Amino acid sequence: YLEVLLHLFTGRDLLYLPQYFFFCICYGACFTLICGLFGNKGYNTAFKVLNFILWIFYSAEYVVFTIFQVFYPFSILKTAAGNHLGTFIGETMRAVVKCIPGILAMAIPLILSFVLSAKFGKKRKHAKESKRMKNSAVIVLSLILAIVSGLINLAIIYLIPSKADITPKQLYRQDTAFVEQTDQLGLFTMVRLDIKHLIFPSSVSSDF
Repeated sequence: YLEVLLHLFTGRDLLYLPQYFFFCICYGACFTLICGLFGNKGYNTAFKVLNFILWIFYSAEYVVFTIFQVFYPFSILKTAAGNHLGTFIGETMRAVVKCIPGILAMAIPLILSFVLSAKFGKKRKHAKESKRMKNSAVIVLSLILAIVSGLINLAIIYLIPSKADITPKQLYRQDTAFVEQTDQLGLFTMVRLDIKHLIFPSSVSSDF
């Protein structure tokens, strides 16, 4: 949902949505697994915290793209924010105001997490043993779904031919071309790859 909204509000093409659709499922399953690890009592809180972090992250990238027409990964986001956003405070504020509709639309999952938590929270006060079993099942199923969907998406990237100038396979291995990575692989995958390349530097050149 957030990936689609980000692409729509930033005017990016949704042509490549099938190339990162299963990654979105994989990340959703991973987030469900993480929430499940906090047990029945902590699940709702963890779910709301994760939704809040995702909302802030996608909203920030949306505002940054509106100003600079580029998506920033973690490796340069702090530097960019300090060197550029602070210099153009007026432009930044205008961009935030311009992005309010998109930011509010991105907040819908967060709002729903509070609404659903309040609605179904009362029903979870009974059958503690049953809840433990359900929580364990959610963790196991989330793990399986994350692995399967992740492997499917990797197969799509590496096995299905692409007519793009820079193919998904090439983008998946390099540590630059952040806009192209976001277009073809999704923002979250771009950031994940950036973190990976900070730990394990990429040997692939951006010149193909």
